Amino acid sequence: MTRSRWIRSTPARRSPIRQDHPLLANRSVAAGDIAAYGWLAFTHEVKGTDALARFLVARGLPPPSYAMRFTALAAMLTAIRLGDDIALISSDCKDEAAARGIVPLDIGEEIWSVAAGLAYRRSLGLLVHVRRLMALVRECMDSTTSAADSESH
Repeated sequence: MTRSRWIRSTPARRSPIRQDHPLLANRSVAAGDIAAYGWLAFTHEVKGTDALARFLVARGLPPPSYAMRFTALAAMLTAIRLGDDIALISSDCKDEAAARGIVPLDIGEEIWSVAAGLAYRRSLGLLVHVRRLMALVRECMDSTTSAADSESH
């Protein structure tokens, strides 16, 4: 028998765009605003593209139209910098994106979230190594969420 514990959910609500993108002139950006633009994604990105499609369709909007698909981050960042398309990439790439003049666009709504959890073999008490792993995951998720929150303010 196993037990599990949920740690937290991390929301995705930012997409990288160039520094002088027309959407940055808006005080707030809604789903309808982003639906009008083409999107850039990695060739093998499935979860993010599916989540984005569900997000838009749930609001009565058409699914995203992908202008280009990429296999290399550098090529995608160049396309973001040179065009008006919105990208679907991990926030882990924010430093590389910032170095190329790309900024995050806060969409204002949660597009998707990922629940993180741990499953472990049942025992009389919570094992030390399971407790340590939970602490490490929480620390990592808290630092990622804190960094994303500070970027939006």
